[in-house]
Amino acid sequence: MNIKVKTTMAFTVFGLLYTVVALMMPKAAVGNPFAPKVFPLILGIGLTVMGAMYTVKEYKHWKEEQASGVEEEISPKKQEIENKTNKLITITAVAGIVYAAIFEHAGYVISTSLFIGAIMFAINGKKKWMLNLAVAIIFSVAVYFVFSTLLAIPLPKIPGLEI
Repeated sequence: MNIKVKTTMAFTVFGLLYTVVALMMPKAAVGNPFAPKVFPLILGIGLTVMGAMYTVKEYKHWKEEQASGVEEEISPKKQEIENKTNKLITITAVAGIVYAAIFEHAGYVISTSLFIGAIMFAINGKKKWMLNLAVAIIFSVAVYFVFSTLLAIPLPKIPGLEI
């Protein structure tokens, strides 16, 4: 089996696990008891269905390649794009895990600035480092201001500074 089939199978399994975990979420104490589960269930079921559909599609394509005995040729340009895409996906996944791990401890502004900065550097590279930093910090501070001040929705504060 090729890597595409294995990857789509992994997404399907992840979707199933996500759905099971969403079902185990506690019920809401006030209002509709199932309200907190609705959006996570939609995401989990959607990921499972899309992953399964894509798995079937890739499996059929792989079987056709096997039957014909001819593997699809990948051009150097297409391979380069695929490598960049895989690198960006990996960086985004790692940055997301780090973001979730430090969010409560570092506060919204610092953790979000680091996350957005990592993604911006992955996309733009080091050449536009000032733009990357400016966008990451300004976006994080602006969103924090809107949520905490204008909407009165508390976000984790910067430790030590309490802002």
